[in-house]
Amino acid sequence: KGTSGFSFTNSFVLLFAKKPSKYLSNSIIKVKYRLADYEFDEPLVRLPSSFEKWLIEKMPFSTVRGLGGERSKRFAYPIEPIKEAFINALVHRDYSLEGSHIQIILDDNFLSIKSPGTVVDPQVLDDLSSFAAASIVRNHEINYIFKILGFVENNNLGMDKFKAVAFNDLLPSPLYTFKNPILSLTFYFAYSTLVDDVREKYQDDLSDNEIATLEIMKGHSPISSSDLLKALSLTNMKAAQRIFNELESRNLLFSRGHTKGTVYYLKK
Repeated sequence: KGTSGFSFTNSFVLLFAKKPSKYLSNSIIKVKYRLADYEFDEPLVRLPSSFEKWLIEKMPFSTVRGLGGERSKRFAYPIEPIKEAFINALVHRDYSLEGSHIQIILDDNFLSIKSPGTVVDPQVLDDLSSFAAASIVRNHEINYIFKILGFVENNNLGMDKFKAVAFNDLLPSPLYTFKNPILSLTFYFAYSTLVDDVREKYQDDLSDNEIATLEIMKGHSPISSSDLLKALSLTNMKAAQRIFNELESRNLLFSRGHTKGTVYYLKK
């Protein structure tokens, strides 16, 4: 209840209180960056811009090799889909879970956003993992204000951003996992760092690069040797060809075209 005698909802406090944790202790966003810990404790309406500023300052860079051998630097992962995931966590987390916080973990190989709460019914984890989830809202007041401010979009455009990363940037699609009561979304900065978390889905004798290639092709098929060279930072085209030949011999993919025009498709 405020000094004027009015009562404020939890959503109002989260959205507009100068220091929300004064009233709701689980509103703090906890951040772990390498060995340092940090906290965001400010109104939700300010958090998207504050998080984006922090992310741009801390996000590592990666070196990208062009087909001509030239090298250039870029963020290890595009900022926009990570910001979208952070906003989703603010809107959809379960604020009723006492002692729980949104957590951000950033290191040299990945960024993970951990949000308290199950997948919103009637959806299941597979809907999120395939980026086919409908826009079902847990916190309607927060979502309404975020829509007015232009932080959230309609028609599942956020999910489209996640899918586009694999296709446009040849980077791993974000990976959803759930360990009660925490829903996590992890952005891996290279396919090589994703392999350990998905290896159990594949044959034991597949190499790391072969698993990474199959993961690439889930979001980017058909794919060429030059695409694979770029995505896995391979040393030459022959290395890419060896990977394709092995996977084709296992009947996991098939090819179309000849010589330099050959492309590879993932078998369904």
